[in-house]
Amino acid sequence: MYYCSAVWSNTSQRNIEKLQAVQNFAAQSVKVKNNLEIVDGVRRSASMTDLGRKPSGSKLHHAPSDPAIHRINPKNRDPKTHIFKTRMFIHEGAVQKVVFRNANANQSELPQEYSDRYLILFSDVAIVAVSAGNVLTGNKFKLKERINLEQCWVADAETFLQKQVPDETFVLGTPKRTYVFLAQSVKERNTWEKLLQQRIAVEKTKFLQLWKSKTVPDAIFIKTPAKSRVEYQAMDENELTLHVNEDINVIGFRENGLWIPGFYDTLNPSYAFTKDWLPGVNSMGKFGWFPAECIHGNFLDNKEKCVDQFSYVPVATALQIKHKMTELTNSQIPLKFLTSVKIHKADGTFRTCKLNEATTTADIINHLDKHNRLTGLNIEKDRIELWEESKDGSVKRKHKQSEKILEILSFWGEYDSQISFVSRTRGVKEGVLDTLSVDSTQFEGSPEIRRGSHTGSPAGRSSSRKESFKKSSSFC
Repeated sequence: MYYCSAVWSNTSQRNIEKLQAVQNFAAQSVKVKNNLEIVDGVRRSASMTDLGRKPSGSKLHHAPSDPAIHRINPKNRDPKTHIFKTRMFIHEGAVQKVVFRNANANQSELPQEYSDRYLILFSDVAIVAVSAGNVLTGNKFKLKERINLEQCWVADAETFLQKQVPDETFVLGTPKRTYVFLAQSVKERNTWEKLLQQRIAVEKTKFLQLWKSKTVPDAIFIKTPAKSRVEYQAMDENELTLHVNEDINVIGFRENGLWIPGFYDTLNPSYAFTKDWLPGVNSMGKFGWFPAECIHGNFLDNKEKCVDQFSYVPVATALQIKHKMTELTNSQIPLKFLTSVKIHKADGTFRTCKLNEATTTADIINHLDKHNRLTGLNIEKDRIELWEESKDGSVKRKHKQSEKILEILSFWGEYDSQISFVSRTRGVKEGVLDTLSVDSTQFEGSPEIRRGSHTGSPAGRSSSRKESFKKSSSFC
């Protein structure tokens, strides 16, 4: 077809009739093929001769095979592979990319550069192309960027740029760059913004659905610093908003002496759909996910980071991460089956209370009240409170009466050696426990040695037991 277009004006009338017949046959073949697909991961020059010549009323339309909008049509099933084709053409049009020469103040007074682009929107990806054709080759388009919509965002142009812009302007953000486009009309801009927002929302919802029933990560989280190289605006509560050159801590864990970004290794089934995303904590302490391409450096290569370039995440941040991941995955953390728990006091002593699956905070307080009455301590039961406190001082939370102790211990997971139960008396000012003070030696060496008394050599476990029994102990 492209050859026919190139030689149309340089041939005889007889050949023109033959070429017309070839084009009609090709047009019928294209009409039968309902879906326009682009092979994933292939960067090439895309020949789209007909797109530039078709009027808006005759643009390509494809079968509504996206289950997010319509029911899957059995006609879209490939008889050879029995796979449904779910990519759907949505919209297309010529736009102008606006480039600001200066990002400083008063940039509205500076000249701007405009480049012609052709934007094509599918159900799950957007294509940014540039015209690369001529009279001989026809109207071809060269692929500039292929964007997964689940990693995109749309913002109001004036609000984002903080300046007055033409009414036809709209902003499309990607993990690599932020596009400022100028549509052909205000109506066309509204169409682009509406369709982009709808499709981005659908794709992000699909991505969140992939998390359901996945396991909640249980590891000693390790962070390493990075800087954002682009703007990224969160369109979901599980995402992080990033600004250019903003400091961000990428979260990972350590395995076999290597720092691995994310929560899952390459052998875990959950790794496949999260490899393009990274978990992180911003400067305000908020945890969330963001596209890996938003920051400088190849964090997917775990050999890049040596042991001197990471630090341990505060316990409060680690528990925040586990809480968010519990909500995201909608999964239950397996219960630990323990028979006793230590309840520390401000004077350095502790009580060992028996546990069962139904033991609650109220039961522990009842045990402590009974022990106080047996020992002659005149403390009202209503003033006894049970807290959880971490050794690094980042966690100090009062427990509700109905909370189950085994569920709390199970939620702590690998951090059970860094958090303790503490009984306090309301109205009495008490200092921080010496037994909960931070010991810098605990954060040296591998996390496997630091996880608690169940690891390490037998001699080390024996010495730790002797040190713990130097404090007075009794059973509730």
